Amino acid sequence: MEMRAGTKRDDIVQQRLWMRHMAGRRQVTALIFALLIASFFMAGCTERGDDEEAGGKLQNQEIGEYALIVGDTIFELGASPEFGDEKESYLMEEFAEEFPFPASRVYRDEMLEIRVFTGTSDHTEEDSGESLLDDEAERIYLIRAKEGETARGIGIGDSLSEVKEVYPEAVFFSGSVISQTGEQLENTRIYRFYKEDDETNNYIDFYMSRTAPEGAEKENAGKLWHVTMLEISDALDASREVQEEGILGDTQIHIEMLDNRNTRIFRENEDGSEEEIFLFSGSIEQADLDNDLLPELLCYGSQSNRKTLMVIDQIDGEIAAVDVNESLGSTFSDYAGQIANIQEQYRNCILAGFEQTGGQLRSELYDYHDGKFTYRNTLEDALQK
Repeated sequence: MEMRAGTKRDDIVQQRLWMRHMAGRRQVTALIFALLIASFFMAGCTERGDDEEAGGKLQNQEIGEYALIVGDTIFELGASPEFGDEKESYLMEEFAEEFPFPASRVYRDEMLEIRVFTGTSDHTEEDSGESLLDDEAERIYLIRAKEGETARGIGIGDSLSEVKEVYPEAVFFSGSVISQTGEQLENTRIYRFYKEDDETNNYIDFYMSRTAPEGAEKENAGKLWHVTMLEISDALDASREVQEEGILGDTQIHIEMLDNRNTRIFRENEDGSEEEIFLFSGSIEQADLDNDLLPELLCYGSQSNRKTLMVIDQIDGEIAAVDVNESLGSTFSDYAGQIANIQEQYRNCILAGFEQTGGQLRSELYDYHDGKFTYRNTLEDALQK
């Protein structure tokens, strides 16, 4: 089990865990309190009370970084789940071994989901030295929770500001969150935490939802988002790492899907405030149109049932939104890289369509660089013959 370094922040976290655990037991009357104090001095007793014993169970226990605390129970990655008498209350599903992973089980109820690998404990037989597999062993590899708190004391309902204060290493991970049933979760973000040097592939994801009304002050952005779910997991054969290349060369610029229609590009400032760069109805992708190793953002929308393209670019140190139709006077616009049978030399071009007499469209290809367009060819001539 991992032991965290004894920093000042750790001391504060332990105090916070203690205070939360004890809060539910301190509702005693002044009379009972007085009687307890009197009994203490009369008997010369130095034993801890029941409250202290209960709190000490958490306060004195080593808790790893990747753990969930629910009441007096600790669920930790790599350890066996301790359900106690409540195990029967969970719905349990079993899954057969599927290379490269062993068999697994899932325990879940409305508030908690615990996924374990089974048969993962090696026991050495002293006489033969052979390694025997214990089919009943369980090792936690994923925890999803709508209750409880992390080892540092962050729990459901805590704000984004509180998460960043306690987990300064946490970074924006995703602004397009899909539920387990495949539905887009509206106004939901994920911030991810992991320790660079802990030699694991573990992480903690903080699912954050906007719980304040639209129009609230932007400088209070950190207080508008609150934790609605915790995911503590081993990334297994994937990578837990967050890509740091950034968007438009800025690691503080992020993209989020507010719902099934609207996409928002914003910058997250050091003080917790947010600066909205662009909000539109449509989808988005990145492409390095001018081959300067700084991909532009291609924002796809529609107008009068025809596709439109907006290019978000960094021009002379400033972020600009370039409307292709407005710049070229075209009726529709698109990215040529989405055309399967286009010649390779035109694959990074912008496609623009111009309406002609009789309703026909003339399709042309343009190079893009810093907000300017240069004609290359017609679409007809650019297609593979």
